[in-house]
Amino acid sequence: MRTVLTVDPGADSGVALVCDDPVERQALGRLLGSWRVYGRRYRVWLHRANAAVEEALECCEDVGVTIDDFAIEVPPSTAKRSSLKGDRRGMKSWLGLGQRIGAWQAVGHRYGLDARMVPVGVWTAALGPVGVRSKKVEGGKHRILEALRLVPGVPMIERVDVAEAALLGLAVARRIA
Repeated sequence: MRTVLTVDPGADSGVALVCDDPVERQALGRLLGSWRVYGRRYRVWLHRANAAVEEALECCEDVGVTIDDFAIEVPPSTAKRSSLKGDRRGMKSWLGLGQRIGAWQAVGHRYGLDARMVPVGVWTAALGPVGVRSKKVEGGKHRILEALRLVPGVPMIERVDVAEAALLGLAVARRIA
């Protein structure tokens, strides 16, 4: 059984702890835990990021597994002014996203986890044959449905960022991304 901790970075980050040991026949993996990290002020956000990783490590102890891999999603590189999901702030958004990715690397390092950067196109293409759709529906809600089908877990995933972290975790756990 391979266990991974994955992050969908950003001001609202999703964190997922996934293993490739499915509990349901149609599933491909199992969600051991998920966290949402948010906050307008950087200090609050960083405190929540550390707490999420600490809780993930505690969850691993409770289940009796160790984290085999730590992966962070990297968005596609582009310099278009409004390229960040319609965000018209342009480069300021990219700067903030880069700062959060760096912060996630630092948080992982604090707990002895070396981050592996996985481009968004790599994990979505890797899971493509098993059901990750390229067509967006209702602002990314299709990702929630895909995550619930492929990586079932409790509590139910309600946020797109957490769903994407769970799908990234599945791809990394199964060593296809």
